[in-house]
Amino acid sequence: MSCNSNSQDELYTYMNVDKLLSTAEGQNCKSWKCRAVGILKSVNGHFYLNDIYEESNLEAPKLLVSMLYQDDIPNSILPMTVQLFGIMQWIEKPVLLVEIIHVINPRMAVNIQNSLSSIVNYYRNNKPLLKNKCEK
Repeated sequence: MSCNSNSQDELYTYMNVDKLLSTAEGQNCKSWKCRAVGILKSVNGHFYLNDIYEESNLEAPKLLVSMLYQDDIPNSILPMTVQLFGIMQWIEKPVLLVEIIHVINPRMAVNIQNSLSSIVNYYRNNKPLLKNKCEK
């Protein structure tokens, strides 16, 4: 039995939209669980996620989002700020298959993105040593 009750594959890795796209293009044969915050908009019946800090948010769509497994799909012609949990996968192009969607207000989206970004940056800069055996 391992020390960790959760394996790394069970966790949702936070990335912003640009990082998700670049990672997906670099690893187009892998899929992984991820978490993203951004602006969700519908264009011609398809959902796309854009970064909340990008100035050209309302222009070209960024990341294709699949709501295939969602029972309650947001129905809005207006863009909305969301937090998405899902599986990033390459299906002829990067696609985020959404498992959980949280519609949040813009202020909350900025707070969540700033908090998660600072946590990710902290742990990237201060990687702990991984131990193979449990300490008693």
